[in-house]
Amino acid sequence: MEHREMPLVVEPTPERPPKSVKQHVRDEMAADLTAFPEEARVVVKKYLDGAGLTPEEEAALQRERENWWQDKYGFPWADKVARAEVIRRKYSPPKEQAEARMFQEAMMSAFQRGDKQGIEALKKEYEERYPDQLEGVAVLFEMVPFLERRAKLAEERSSRQDRLKMLEESTQDQFLFSHFILSNSGDKSFLKDFWAVAEKLSADGGHTREFNRFRRGLLSQVAVYKIMEALGTKPSLSHPKEDAFHAIDLWTEKAGAVQIKGHYEGEPQLIPTETGVFPGVEVKEGEQVKFFNSYLAHEFEKFKYKISEYGEMTGRDIKGFIIQIPYSKFDFVTGEPSPEVIEFVRAQMAGRPPESAE
Repeated sequence: MEHREMPLVVEPTPERPPKSVKQHVRDEMAADLTAFPEEARVVVKKYLDGAGLTPEEEAALQRERENWWQDKYGFPWADKVARAEVIRRKYSPPKEQAEARMFQEAMMSAFQRGDKQGIEALKKEYEERYPDQLEGVAVLFEMVPFLERRAKLAEERSSRQDRLKMLEESTQDQFLFSHFILSNSGDKSFLKDFWAVAEKLSADGGHTREFNRFRRGLLSQVAVYKIMEALGTKPSLSHPKEDAFHAIDLWTEKAGAVQIKGHYEGEPQLIPTETGVFPGVEVKEGEQVKFFNSYLAHEFEKFKYKISEYGEMTGRDIKGFIIQIPYSKFDFVTGEPSPEVIEFVRAQMAGRPPESAE
């Protein structure tokens, strides 16, 4: 879709009070009207003009707005916290953005000191001053409940209905954390503080092991997102339901669905779903014999089945790949991938025999 950008920052004045997030979104929809399908523009314009909509028109508006938002910003409209955060960062004056960051840093410092009164006071003031910009503190307050849900899922003692609910909630939180790390990946010092606080919260709650697993998985996802970004494939985080029930971690404009696996050592692997079957267990390269991971082969077959099933549900021919990135190939604070692994993936996606990423 094509769209034209609105001015990034309009300083408020007494005569021109700051706009709400909802007003900014409406302005963007108006500016992007031609990005909507022609048959949908009448409904979108009625909404923007404040005219009443029928239930059928409401459903059409919701569908087209979700498609427009996903295409423009790369994550689902349904994620209200992340949506508001993006709009606030885009349009709020630099002074307000700097003040919000100071609050986040002060809260992290209070967590590190174990200052419960200070935490509650800062949280209350932050929520009052920035009601639409809560991602920066939500990630801290959601950390322990998130890890507790993951621990319960691992136990496999809950009913199927409860497990499905916990699984969807867990992937919603995962989306929030992924978006937070990606949004702040340029500030390593800030993220160092975040991880230090998150680690302390997890240890205090008895969830260190689960936290370590979560951090590895989250940073693997961020690393692959950044690899795809560097290769110009226009990645976007999958909708939480797609992650929870269809094994899709990312979407890319050129390569389709992506499932990500982290690994402790060895070389990266990238296997397209167009490969009829997973490569044989034993492969000879020159004088070297390499053994492919049987676990990865099993995960590859499951992924192929799940995206085939999802394709039938949605009426789409979905292709993609499963990718395994060793943890040593990305920064363990920001998720920034090494240049070598970017080039490895570039070669694999181009169908060339790549040089070793070691």
